[in-house]
Amino acid sequence: MNLPSLRDVLSEVNLLPPIEPISVLDYCAEAILIRTRYLNRECVTKVRLAKKYRIKQLDETIRQRRTVQEARLIVAARHAGANTPLILDLDIYNHSFTMLFIEGVPLREIIDKELFDYLPLLHSLGEQLGSLHYSGIIHGDLTTSNVIVEEGTKLPYFIDFGLGRFSTAIEDHATDLLVLKRTLESTHFHFWETSWSAFLEGYLFRNPNAKSVIKRLGKIEQRGRHASKKDI
Repeated sequence: MNLPSLRDVLSEVNLLPPIEPISVLDYCAEAILIRTRYLNRECVTKVRLAKKYRIKQLDETIRQRRTVQEARLIVAARHAGANTPLILDLDIYNHSFTMLFIEGVPLREIIDKELFDYLPLLHSLGEQLGSLHYSGIIHGDLTTSNVIVEEGTKLPYFIDFGLGRFSTAIEDHATDLLVLKRTLESTHFHFWETSWSAFLEGYLFRNPNAKSVIKRLGKIEQRGRHASKKDI
């Protein structure tokens, strides 16, 4: 994917001092990630983009709400015991927040390239997600692309809570697990069973409700198989 130039991005978004833009990191339909410097610290600023097809006032309200919601989730996840980027600045009027940059690589690359023993990372991820679920926090898009393994500490960090929410429903917790399981099955199919076992071991250790969640996951998968048979 070709990223837009920093100049083009800055013509659409507004970053207030002391946030200094450096380069464009990632770009999607909903938001853009910009490498920035804030108070002499290396950071990332996430900005939600305007949708021209929406009424302007409605668009402002939606982007503000989603920006605040994601920032709240990241802070709450950190308080619950998960590794997340530290948020340094929240600008609701420009629909952005700035967080410390995590020097590392996605978990996806570590598994694919077998850079080192990744099973402890999956176990740690399971423990952290167990803590999140027990605190009523849903990640919403838990894939191996949305976990960064920090270069120095080799610890996994959750990123991108854009689809996350607060929920204590077992069904929501099970759906969170299903996203990761399907990612492992489809993207890392050579290693998915051992990876999934390591993850569940950590999840069971940290979440007192884990058995109920895993049982519900099985029912969700069963519903999916029955639906697929009806389509044939």
